[in-house]
Amino acid sequence: MKNIKKTILNLLAKAGMNSAIKAAGAASSMGYCQPKEPEALKKLIRS
Repeated sequence: MKNIKKTILNLLAKAGMNSAIKAAGAASSMGYCQPKEPEALKKLIRS
């Protein structure tokens, strides 16, 4: 039972990682629209 649980959790973790990688730098993870980047974040990245 523990092996099944661990396997399922690993598969979910891999799916989440793949989703995060695809969404990084993209307009939107679902393709709807590009969210506006906050000004505070822009200032933080520049400094």
